Amino acid sequence: MKWSIKIATVFGIPIRVHLSFLLLLLLIAALPGGNGAIAGRYGVILILSVFFCVILHELGHSIVAKGFGLQVESITLLPIGGVASMKTLPSRPIQEFLISSAGPAVSIGLAIVLSWLSEIIYNIDMAKAFQSNSLVQIPMLTRLAIINAWLAMFNLLPAFPMDGGRILRSIIWSFTGFLKATAIAGRIGQVAAVVFFILGLLYNPWLAFIAMFIYIGAKSETEAAYWKEKFSHIPVTEFYNPNIVYLNPEAPILQADEIARQTGQCNIPIVKDNLLEGMLWKNDLVRAVRTGQVNRPVKDFMSKRLTYCTESDNLADVIRTMIDRNVNYVAIVKDGQIKGFITQDGIWDLVSGKGNKVGQ
Repeated sequence: MKWSIKIATVFGIPIRVHLSFLLLLLLIAALPGGNGAIAGRYGVILILSVFFCVILHELGHSIVAKGFGLQVESITLLPIGGVASMKTLPSRPIQEFLISSAGPAVSIGLAIVLSWLSEIIYNIDMAKAFQSNSLVQIPMLTRLAIINAWLAMFNLLPAFPMDGGRILRSIIWSFTGFLKATAIAGRIGQVAAVVFFILGLLYNPWLAFIAMFIYIGAKSETEAAYWKEKFSHIPVTEFYNPNIVYLNPEAPILQADEIARQTGQCNIPIVKDNLLEGMLWKNDLVRAVRTGQVNRPVKDFMSKRLTYCTESDNLADVIRTMIDRNVNYVAIVKDGQIKGFITQDGIWDLVSGKGNKVGQ
């Protein structure tokens, strides 16, 4: 995911923090009594503790998903609490129900344990603490208990693609099928996002920002569901195009320009010893030509942002990867060598009926 930084790897799962996760921290700071708590060393410890709790929440999703044999690519912390990105999706409603429920269950479990510790160590009446309008003058354990309870309740709202929305989809899925269930849950999620946005403008601007993430996420997940339903049983080997022109890293931009003019292939893989080194994208090629740098090697303009799949992957998973990572090309790799490419333009040609290949 763009604008995210890897901070750790747990159980083989990369943990990333999206820069927008700062919104969640600011939201915590804006809670009643929160401004004073976020200052100094105490505030740093509290923030790190919240990070840790959200990671545990997402690990709850990921561990259950891995238990069903699903592949978890990474965990990214976002303002809405975090996202566990899975390369493969649940194939049955019960799987999605249990995976989606696992995260809030972890948060609720943390809230219960921290509340119990608060009562034992500090002799705090947790019932009154949860009813309080302020977090001032209460121990950190108690604050974390309340924050985890809030996180669980917020994530359980039936606003797809949040946990509650996914649980709702799993229930609808049992009666209507995956695609229709996603469409219904996605629509509910978008309506909920609009309501949150209006409430945010009236009461808390951070809620409006979070509503934007929910709306975009609901739209993206609905599109991904369409691809899964349409292409989940199609292996990439049936559609990828192996007849793509490659260039050596030392080849001049002039040669790339000639290839683009003669073949219409404007995005060119840069390959050395049959190993993909990078991609020369259309925009970078046009920029190099316009600025008169046609004699410079293509390696000076290529991008090293690469995405791969294997011949055993299905087309739906590749399309989802393209959407999630916002990439135009996915390289088909076997034994470390490039066999062909799936391209975004080719996919649209396939969908529109203009061709039967998705590599270009």
